[in-house]
Amino acid sequence: MILALLSAGLIVVQEQPVSASIEEASLFKNGLAVVFRSIEVPGSGEYWLEKIPDASLGTLWFATDGGAKLREVVATTHERTTKSAIVSLDQLLAANVGKQVRLGILNGDEVTRKQITGKLVSAAGQVVLIETGNETVAIQKPMITSVAASTGTLSTTAATTSPARGLRFRVEGAGRILMVSLEKGLTWTPNYAVDITDPKTLKLTAKSTILNDLEELKDIEARFVTGFPNLPYAFAPDPLTSAPNVAAFVNTLGQIGGPAGPGGFGGGGMGGQGIMTQNAAGRITERMDLGASMPST
Repeated sequence: MILALLSAGLIVVQEQPVSASIEEASLFKNGLAVVFRSIEVPGSGEYWLEKIPDASLGTLWFATDGGAKLREVVATTHERTTKSAIVSLDQLLAANVGKQVRLGILNGDEVTRKQITGKLVSAAGQVVLIETGNETVAIQKPMITSVAASTGTLSTTAATTSPARGLRFRVEGAGRILMVSLEKGLTWTPNYAVDITDPKTLKLTAKSTILNDLEELKDIEARFVTGFPNLPYAFAPDPLTSAPNVAAFVNTLGQIGGPAGPGGFGGGGMGGQGIMTQNAAGRITERMDLGASMPST
């Protein structure tokens, strides 16, 4: 059974990070493509996929192969820590709080300088606190001309924490998680050359140019469709991968337009060209036993 849940809460997770690779794609001429991805999972546990596809509404499906069984898919956020080079005095001082440092400071004018050595206690705001023996000295940051480590080395990178949105998978067994979705950001254009130099034989050469805003395409099976699907909500994002909360999702639907035909945005209104998407995704979805992945009740 697969549970697709949407959570807006911020949580701290310990899942194993995984990545999804594109294996197949059917490209349409309006910037949409049916994309098939796979994720390798070595065994039972919880996995975190941060780079998630920008799927169109209602087109994102999951399945598994091998011995893996997908028990849960949750869209949520967790804290991501990234490191970057320090570019300011404020960052340098903040990154070295708690260390023994030697500060160069102005001594009344720009010519005379002195140094002070001790433990850097605080670097918040415009004042630096440093412990030197039995006293704590407060120094205004504009007075500091240099920073050096009196013991050890200075930290030269700053850690930044920010919320990261992704998918959390709960899996039993080893195998692969399979994903298929309709996405924007991938298209193709045809080019033709006609050679009439031979009076008896006409030669036609065709080539395709791929325009790709998704990610690197390497060793994939690509199909080029001469047309495009007529789906009213093709450019509406799927809530599992895009909507941060209920209000944002409902507001997005309102901006795009009213319900698609008598079935609302949940059904109907695809028009005669809807079958084009089904045909393009045929070979992909044959590899995904979606019916076996759905709840039986």
